[in-house]
Amino acid sequence: MNAAIGGTRIGKFKDGGRRYDIRARLLSPQRERPEDINGLYVRSSKGGMVRLSDLVRIEQEPTLQAITRKDRERAITIFANVTPGASQSDAIASAQTIARQVLPDGYRAIPSGSSQAFKESFDSLKFAFILGIIVAYMVLAAQFNAFTHPLTVLLALPFSLSGALLMLWIFGQSLNVYSMLGLILLMGIAKKNSIMLVDFTNQIRERGVERHEAIMQACPIRLRPILMTSLATIAGAIPPALALGAGAETQRPMAITLIGGMVVSTLLTLLVVPAAYSILDDMVNWNTERQRRGEGFWVGLTGLRNGRRPAPPSAPETTTV
Repeated sequence: MNAAIGGTRIGKFKDGGRRYDIRARLLSPQRERPEDINGLYVRSSKGGMVRLSDLVRIEQEPTLQAITRKDRERAITIFANVTPGASQSDAIASAQTIARQVLPDGYRAIPSGSSQAFKESFDSLKFAFILGIIVAYMVLAAQFNAFTHPLTVLLALPFSLSGALLMLWIFGQSLNVYSMLGLILLMGIAKKNSIMLVDFTNQIRERGVERHEAIMQACPIRLRPILMTSLATIAGAIPPALALGAGAETQRPMAITLIGGMVVSTLLTLLVVPAAYSILDDMVNWNTERQRRGEGFWVGLTGLRNGRRPAPPSAPETTTV
């Protein structure tokens, strides 16, 4: 049957320096219709010839001309474009929701192509963002030789994120790969204001100045360098935010993210960081006093709730000769 319908190669010949296959099969009028198969003969186990129509029944059913597979499973690929103004992540999430509702048991929808690359890129950027925060805390803890001051510095990050997301919403931008890169860049820039403020406050306190007085001195002195660096960063991000020039639309979400985060973090850092510095310092003093009295954590916390405030750190004793 294979030789009669599909043909089989029985030899080769050369002509004009080229080699051609010789295939033997039935003529076109003898093999074009499904009924032509019934007229073929096959050999039985006893060596006789039997007409194929006496052995089989031919039925025609529609089927696929090609079967595609992915991960050893049958797969059908659906291509689509995102509507202008819509978010690709929202489109993928909606498609997944619809697929779970309409697909029967045994079928599932898997992102592939650009959708899969988008998901993998977003997961990688999220991991980089979280890892950046952890590494920043470790570096700041080594720099300040304390576990509380890095928390004060990193308080600027939530305000910068809120400002960046607000600016993206105002300008109609989505949270895409470029805006995520802007958030990672913002994470490294926004905390420099807090670092300058906390570090200078610690330097003043090392001279023997009381904590509240050190904060009141550090904030006005560090106001000008904080504003200068922040305004320089914002000014540098304005041209790409305006999307001037060819290909600038890919840089616009990153620039808008940077501008919004810097504006909000700069304004709130000058208010929140000094307050957080004072509160965390009170917590450190309370913990030091609790350990000096030999109290457990929950016992000391109960005493704090009852109104017993931690004693301020005593000044070092000096001996006059």
